[in-house]
Amino acid sequence: MNRYTCLRRRSVGRGVLILMLSLLGWQLGGAKGTAEIYLEGYAGYVKSATVFRDYLVMTTHHPTLGTFEEHRTRGTFRPHVIGGLKVGTWFVPEGFLGAAYPSWLQYFGMYLDFSFHRQNMRYRVGPTIFNGGPDVGRHSFDSSGQTFTLALMFAGRLGFLPNDQVPFGRLQPYLAIGPALIITEQQVTLRGQTLVGGVQIPYTLVPGAETAVVPALAIEPGIRWLFNKNFSVDLSFKFRWAHPSFTFGYTDPFSSSHETFTLNPQYLILSLQLGAAYHF
Repeated sequence: MNRYTCLRRRSVGRGVLILMLSLLGWQLGGAKGTAEIYLEGYAGYVKSATVFRDYLVMTTHHPTLGTFEEHRTRGTFRPHVIGGLKVGTWFVPEGFLGAAYPSWLQYFGMYLDFSFHRQNMRYRVGPTIFNGGPDVGRHSFDSSGQTFTLALMFAGRLGFLPNDQVPFGRLQPYLAIGPALIITEQQVTLRGQTLVGGVQIPYTLVPGAETAVVPALAIEPGIRWLFNKNFSVDLSFKFRWAHPSFTFGYTDPFSSSHETFTLNPQYLILSLQLGAAYHF
């Protein structure tokens, strides 16, 4: 990971922290603690429905011979644990940032959602295409990495089973959608064979880790149960879509020439999480 990537991650982290603290401070100050803001931690199970569909393409160039090879494969990511943090508010009549909203706006709100999970590729085998011709061999690869997501979600909710402490309703199903920023890192290990003197010689390449920062779409339906006006639990299902691209460079162990290959997965990330929240 280079210095620029580290600085970029730190800048994103500082921005998230400042925005969260500002949201919390404005809410408590503007509405004197009566507006409905919450801070939630959650954990759960994440599974990617990623299908590579020939999205891994390794192109090897031999300048003196004028030849190239393409390695193609497909696969999905291994399941992992996801953890995250939400900070949000509902636009209740008491007001947000000091504004007096009409009563119908209490059905709508927004929240920031920050999450992290590992994202390791399942082992797959694919064909090797030589100079655009037929399949001339097999190769395999695996990949390990991690994914950070920051999403700004706009939500709508309904309320059931109201009482004195929670007049809107203790049972609150909701649906949220919004833009997200994904910071994802992958490190691949490529294994294959090359023909040297009429003999297939195996090789293993580990070119290092690469990071991509890409926009994404996030959708999250869920249901919240409030024990009282301050504490609740939240069961939700999250969907994220993104299309990052990684380019890896390495030195060919046989020809000593500089080679590259690209990894262009389509992220279709599904997760189920359980959270606990404190309401201010």
